[in-house]
Amino acid sequence: MTRFLTLQLFRASAIIATLITTAATTTLAQSKDSTSGANRITLSYETLHSDWDNLMGMSKTVGIGAAYIRSSTIVETLDLALEYGGKVAWLHKIENKPDYVVERNTYLYASLPLNASKAFEIGNTGLKVAPFIGLNFKFNMVGNFREKSKRSGNEFKTNYLDRENDHPANIFQLGMNLGVGATFRRLYVGFTFQPDFTKYIAEEEFATECKTRATSLAVGWTF
Repeated sequence: MTRFLTLQLFRASAIIATLITTAATTTLAQSKDSTSGANRITLSYETLHSDWDNLMGMSKTVGIGAAYIRSSTIVETLDLALEYGGKVAWLHKIENKPDYVVERNTYLYASLPLNASKAFEIGNTGLKVAPFIGLNFKFNMVGNFREKSKRSGNEFKTNYLDRENDHPANIFQLGMNLGVGATFRRLYVGFTFQPDFTKYIAEEEFATECKTRATSLAVGWTF
């Protein structure tokens, strides 16, 4: 196991341990009041923007996501809550270029959001709007690129996450969640902007640096 991979796994383990501790502490605090929180499941339309500092430039890939979120009340009188859970997203893009080359990008990642939210009730309508801010812990599982020439049939494939690559992508990325959610009775609609602090690929010497950010439009059900 390379030193790079060991460092990534250490970071991921530390983050997961922290999240488990936070969730356990919150759950114990809730044991005195079983009503101090809510669960949410969502489906989302995902957009990933990849900014390559070489000839590839900006790339946009779209896909779908599914998430489970637990919202635990921190200060009931202020409608302050801690939101945590998990999401899986799959994104795919097929691009036909003018030079008769077809490009395909496929991404699959899991993320663990940890947000603080503040809810505002809109009159007596039953509508609640809750802006939120927090951290996003993302674990990249699939990152494939495929290019094929329509004329010659020649094909090039690469796995960004392959540790044998000269410039492998990071398995773990730390980012931020910034967005707003609205709940009407049981129905939920939300928008999230997720810039990543950690670069997807960081090889400045060879001009293959890649920065990523994502947006998510979600609809779901609370219970």
